[in-house]
Amino acid sequence: MTTYLKLSNVRKEDIDEQTISAFLELAESDNRVTSIKRAGDLFEIDAQELKGCYSLGRIAGHLHESNSEIDARKEREKLPDIVHIKKLRHFEERSYTDRRSLFTFTKNKMNEYSNVLPPSADRAQCINIANYKLLGNESIADRLVRDHKSTNHALRAALLMVAAGCANHIDRVKGRIGKIIFEDGSEL
Repeated sequence: MTTYLKLSNVRKEDIDEQTISAFLELAESDNRVTSIKRAGDLFEIDAQELKGCYSLGRIAGHLHESNSEIDARKEREKLPDIVHIKKLRHFEERSYTDRRSLFTFTKNKMNEYSNVLPPSADRAQCINIANYKLLGNESIADRLVRDHKSTNHALRAALLMVAAGCANHIDRVKGRIGKIIFEDGSEL
């Protein structure tokens, strides 16, 4: 029995008519594939989340994803990605006793997000973050770390900021959070 995983790892030089017929047979029996036909070296496909002309390896790699992997990827893609992150701001020298509020965009997003959450610890955390005061030249990342007992707790609060749409979450892979970048350009 040929599988998508086996077909996605076939080198282009090793693709023969037997491989192509096995691939077409497998794809036609897949209920996610509406139609597939050969178009020269490529294949024209109309399938779940994939439409157009692609190579055999690309299609096999896409169709190899299980439904739970597809659902997990869609869930990750739903997270907002803000585009106006600034370079890390270096403010004029401030003393440690100088206090300032969070940036307006971040504060507004946290307030909006807290209004849609049901009464919970997450909602209380959002309200708390929205009311942060930054001391001296402190960044948002510094403030989160200062407010929490451990870095893991600060990361959980930072993920709330990602869900609210006021931070970017990049370099995330299975089993690792990755990097969270805040509006002022600081990272956690």
